[in-house]
Amino acid sequence: MGAKNHINSRWLLGHKLTLDRAILTTDSKAVSPLPEQPGVELNMPPMDGAQWLALFQGGAANDVSSNLVFPEQVTLRTPALTMAGQSWNNVSLVSRPDAGGTKIEAQGREVNATLTMRKNAPWLAAIRYLYYNPTAAKSRGTEKSSAPLADTNVDFHGWPDLQLRCAECWLWGQKYGRIEGDFDIRGDTLTLANGLVDTGFGRLTTDGVWVSAPAGVRTSFER
Repeated sequence: MGAKNHINSRWLLGHKLTLDRAILTTDSKAVSPLPEQPGVELNMPPMDGAQWLALFQGGAANDVSSNLVFPEQVTLRTPALTMAGQSWNNVSLVSRPDAGGTKIEAQGREVNATLTMRKNAPWLAAIRYLYYNPTAAKSRGTEKSSAPLADTNVDFHGWPDLQLRCAECWLWGQKYGRIEGDFDIRGDTLTLANGLVDTGFGRLTTDGVWVSAPAGVRTSFER
């Protein structure tokens, strides 16, 4: 795999060939020891996160072959991960099976969070800390509408229902503090219930609806 890239793996022979554990290390001088627990560890250089999202959709490899079995726990470490218009530094992502779904632990300089992707229930995003200030989010001039989402058409199909719980959120350089909300998707409509923003100096509660249909976009919020 090149002079600086090394992989170490252990396979088990049986009715199906099983990858018990493996570790991939880039920019290293020697082969790293195997993980203590079954799973795959990937120690990567700076990378584009959009290319790796599928990795955390239920194990190291899905449907690769009916004759191969891969570990369900995957650990990814990288000094920089570019995703959603921001560079996330010193990132560690751990994906493992959870009762009724998959759980992802994310830690880094800008984030400390757990995402539980449940198969038959809303996903739960438990965020202990988040700093999100995307470089792509720049002012494009004066808004013509008083509703910030009035001209934004988004396809909600395929989105999961989500319970958001953020203990400390920084967005676009501003501290918003605690942010919570329950998001429900039905066709072209996103519904917000139990919305909360608590900065420590002020508190806002709201419910809302965002309709993003081909015929037009409509938003409404109630405090």
